[in-house]
Amino acid sequence: MSIDNFTGVYREYHDEEKTEIKSEVFIINGKKQGLYKSYYDNGCELSSTDNSKRENLSLTNSLGQLKEEVNYIDDKKEGMYKSYHDNGQLKEEVNYIDDKKEGMNNSYYDDEQLKEEVNHIDNKKEGMYKSYYDNGQLYREINYSSDKKKEIYKFLSFYSLKNKYIDIFTFLTVYIMDKFCNIYEL
Repeated sequence: MSIDNFTGVYREYHDEEKTEIKSEVFIINGKKQGLYKSYYDNGCELSSTDNSKRENLSLTNSLGQLKEEVNYIDDKKEGMYKSYHDNGQLKEEVNYIDDKKEGMNNSYYDDEQLKEEVNHIDNKKEGMYKSYYDNGQLYREINYSSDKKKEIYKFLSFYSLKNKYIDIFTFLTVYIMDKFCNIYEL
């Protein structure tokens, strides 16, 4: 196959059945972009080389499963970055603008249940951060302003027994942080 005007992921294989990847690289209009990887015939990584001016990049593990997707413009992250659990489920979504986190970013448990959500403005946490138990129940909320914890924290506690959540006791504790970073319980 000629790669002169090819755009996409270009792979070479150790075998005719195309089950054992020998090397892979992302190519745009015949030019290598992003990470070039080569593999032993057992699937273990032999080497990787970063090409300048990366563009769309998908990284896989030794089994060929997608691990990460990221877009680069002028060697800076741009757009939605995604990473995946070993089972192939979405692990994290982070939006980038000019290599900085921007907007709502989420992380997930390996069953795609929401784990955390936080907003970023200019690479700093801004607004309400929320984290959840794997059953979807809210665990805590923290209000951020310019990447600093501010004002109200809420912690909810549950007891887990074999993934069955029993509300043994629920408490809500509210804390206030003053301008000297002293924390007070209300």
